[in-house]
Amino acid sequence: MTADPFPSMATGPVHRPTIDDLGSDAKRTVRNQRLLRLAIHPATRRPIIEGTESTCGDCLNCWRKTVPSGDSFFKCRLAGGQGHDGPDIRIKWPACTAFVTGDLTTTRNPQ
Repeated sequence: MTADPFPSMATGPVHRPTIDDLGSDAKRTVRNQRLLRLAIHPATRRPIIEGTESTCGDCLNCWRKTVPSGDSFFKCRLAGGQGHDGPDIRIKWPACTAFVTGDLTTTRNPQ
């Protein structure tokens, strides 16, 4: 008889992780991926433009926020609310129906 190569592994039913087992960042990633599959933009909740290769990074509503530590994050003017900048966006995300032609050659001010 051969020794069990994985003696520390329990036998019995395998625990399959659910979304409740994930941390907040991972949950947000799963939620964003689900919305993208449904052709809904994760930040603006508007429909994604079908049949184009335009992205958030090409849109004038996209701006870069730099914090005192020097880190920077991309934001969307349309996703923020009163008194806050809104969620971070990914410049590779497909453009939504609020897309406005532009580029990210400079840091943009949200006002």
